Amino acid sequence: MMKEIDEEKMAQLGQDMLDITITQEWNNADLRCYEETTADGYEVFVISADDNVSVCENVFYYDHDLADEVMDELNIGDTLYIEEDFAEEIDLNQQFIEYFVENVDEFIADPSSSVSKEEVEWLKDTYQKDDEENDEETVS
Repeated sequence: MMKEIDEEKMAQLGQDMLDITITQEWNNADLRCYEETTADGYEVFVISADDNVSVCENVFYYDHDLADEVMDELNIGDTLYIEEDFAEEIDLNQQFIEYFVENVDEFIADPSSSVSKEEVEWLKDTYQKDDEENDEETVS
């Protein structure tokens, strides 16, 4: 019997595939994403690999694409500093889910031990079936 994988687990699997560690320790991070307040009280968002923040390159006024920006800046094996509430606010898990789904064939070929056989079968049925249908449409 197949067992569906929930979004929380998919996000974790995507994060694991990228070997990304999320930390609350500022000094141990390869990339930092955080909120900051300007001198006149405006809230801005910063993504930076070090303490040398460039206003033009690292500071964002809007948070709606911040998770995309974080993913663009992350490298495999990086440690990311981000507060848990802020990660939820910008929907960072959705980016990890998207990464997982885009790379699901790679995962199915070599699944991790944290996934049951039933869950792998669900992934095959859910995602490889869609791939086969898309291939058939392309051939037609």
